[in-house]
Amino acid sequence: MAEGSSLTAPTLLYIVGPPAVGKATVGHEIATRTGLRLFHNHMAIEPVLRFFDFGSPAFVRLVDGFRQSLIEEVAASDLPGLIFTYVWAFVRVCRGVSVEHRHLSVSDAGGVTWWLALTDCAHLALT
Repeated sequence: MAEGSSLTAPTLLYIVGPPAVGKATVGHEIATRTGLRLFHNHMAIEPVLRFFDFGSPAFVRLVDGFRQSLIEEVAASDLPGLIFTYVWAFVRVCRGVSVEHRHLSVSDAGGVTWWLALTDCAHLALT
């Protein structure tokens, strides 16, 4: 996607990586250049944490439900798409709504899903 490009189909861009690697910073810059809307993962998590413990069944239902609903609404709208930041715990079994299910909402609307994985290479300098 070039700077100032016009997106015609809904786009879902997942930016995944470890905590504090810069997902929101990179997402903000991409949003500025493409017109995609940035949804930082904490926007769903933090309000729910005021009421339910992280990982509890109610927490998972509420956070996953909001994420899914938001992606579905963006996919069905005139918005160009969504950038979604996510700390992906590849070693954990996923509970709740799968990423594949979220992807289908965009795909069914004629859109495309992209993945951008950020890594923290700082530990390599210490070895």
